[in-house]
Amino acid sequence: MMQMKVILELYSAARYLTNIKEIEIDLKEEACLRDLVVYLINKFPQLLGRVIHTKTHKIVETFKFNINGKHMVNDLDFKLHEGDRILLFPIDGGG
Repeated sequence: MMQMKVILELYSAARYLTNIKEIEIDLKEEACLRDLVVYLINKFPQLLGRVIHTKTHKIVETFKFNINGKHMVNDLDFKLHEGDRILLFPIDGGG
């Protein structure tokens, strides 16, 4: 199976909980945001309940994904592409 790389930037509570500002992630070629969230849950389980809902695995309402500075997304079926820069940040601002 082919792989692709994306870059994830974390802000606010997500950055605090993981102690990560930016991380390059390898995902399967046809990955969507759901695959990224599964990666985050596996690598950083401390995000559950604070940034990612424990039962639904959706991002909590106060956070959003931004893709390449163009798309504000919370649809976990949103398809990702090689080289995408994804920001996970609170919608009320802050860093």
